[in-house]
Amino acid sequence: MEEQLPYRNLSRGEERRLIQRAADAVMSDFPNPERLGCPESTALIAIAQGRLSSPESEDIIDHIATCSPCFLEYRQHRRRHRMRVIAKMALASAAGLILIAVLWRFGPAYVGHRQPPMAKEMVITPLSATLDFRNRTVARSESAEPYNQDVPHLTRVLVNLAIKLPVGVEDGLYQVELRTRSNKTVLSSAGTASWHEGAETLTTTLDCRRVTPGEYTFAIRKGTSAWRLYPVIFD
Repeated sequence: MEEQLPYRNLSRGEERRLIQRAADAVMSDFPNPERLGCPESTALIAIAQGRLSSPESEDIIDHIATCSPCFLEYRQHRRRHRMRVIAKMALASAAGLILIAVLWRFGPAYVGHRQPPMAKEMVITPLSATLDFRNRTVARSESAEPYNQDVPHLTRVLVNLAIKLPVGVEDGLYQVELRTRSNKTVLSSAGTASWHEGAETLTTTLDCRRVTPGEYTFAIRKGTSAWRLYPVIFD
């Protein structure tokens, strides 16, 4: 009994070599210099572009497989068609990438009045404010100094805050807390202090839009040192 070898799929390289050998055989074994029985070029182009249905194309395909000139012409039309398809796909991909880049960069401008309300909050520009605590007595207990007419006032907005601190405060990273008079923390952030324009200045950003109007205390400290407390009023 003859032993049967197991079947396997051809690799891409083997498949290409098989097709090429078949094409070479058609080119050499089926000359038709008189072009007897050859279809018109329009039919060959239609088949190369996949525009003929099976019943219409079967006889023509059989002829191409046994006619060297028709096979050569068909192969040329097929290559041109594939190049046009590849070019269209490349243009479509490039157009898609350009559209994505435009929407990424200018998307909100195109949405116009349909822009969701929350998107408008995302582009709010912080205001700038300065608090000068250089001449204030530093309170290091859980309650700040009594409030008086000299206590600075702030508006309840998103604010880039520059806090000028008393002499002796060191450069570095600081914790910043906004507390109520009952010592409840309302906001917290971090800031960096450095010498700027003749004063040790701590810069930080606070979103004070939801702060209730009233009297508060700024609590500031570096690392684990004692808190420095300064009064402030939000209008």
